[in-house]
Formats: sequence, C-alpha cells, structure tokens
Amino acid sequence: SNFAPALPRLKLNLPITWSYEGHTAAFIPHYTSGLEDDTDLGRTGDFEQKIDAVVTMDLQYGYTLSDTIGKALTVRVGVYNLLDQDPPLVSTALDAFDPEVHDPRGRMLYAKLISEF
Repeated sequence: SNFAPALPRLKLNLPITWSYEGHTAAFIPHYTSGLEDDTDLGRTGDFEQKIDAVVTMDLQYGYTLSDTIGKALTVRVGVYNLLDQDPPLVSTALDAFDPEVHDPRGRMLYAKLISEF
C-alpha cells in the first residue's frame, strides 16, 4: 500500500476568452483526469479504488469604463463551477472527497469592482 497522496495524471485549464472595446467574456473549463488511489486506509483488504475524472466550468463577463485621463473602472461578474459539479467521492474515514486533488465548492456567483488610478 501507499501512504503518499494520489495525484491525477492530467489537470487542464482551457480558457476561451473574447474581448471587444470595453467588453470581455471568458469560458474556462477545468479537467482533472481520473486516478487510482492506493492509499492504505485500513478499511478494506483492497486498497485500490478508481476515482472518476471531473470537469467543471467557469463563466465570466466584464466591462471596463475609461475616462480621458487614463483611469479605468472594471465591473466583472461570473460564476465558478457553472453546472454545480460535485467532486468525486473517495473511500476515506469520512467517505468524502480528496481535498488534495478536487475542489469541493459548488456553484458560486461573484462580482468584482476593479479601480485603476
């Protein structure tokens, strides 16, 4: 058995962005490949378990206002984990997710105000 954390073979972020005049938009898919976890948890005689691959998507829109002396104000809104994808469960003492590999946060909306002096 292995006492080191299991790591996915591939983690990929593929941002697709668009901008026109003061408008910007981004679609960002995140992929984490499946993996085999062989951590010795002392729960069963078979320590290997397959953990599914997971894909999450973020979406963002922003608009920048500029004045004549070069100052800028940007308003940005977006959503993390657009489809509210749950992390895959792993067989741990708590039967939860692997915090070293996956993000447990569900869908989150946000707004940002960015000022440039």
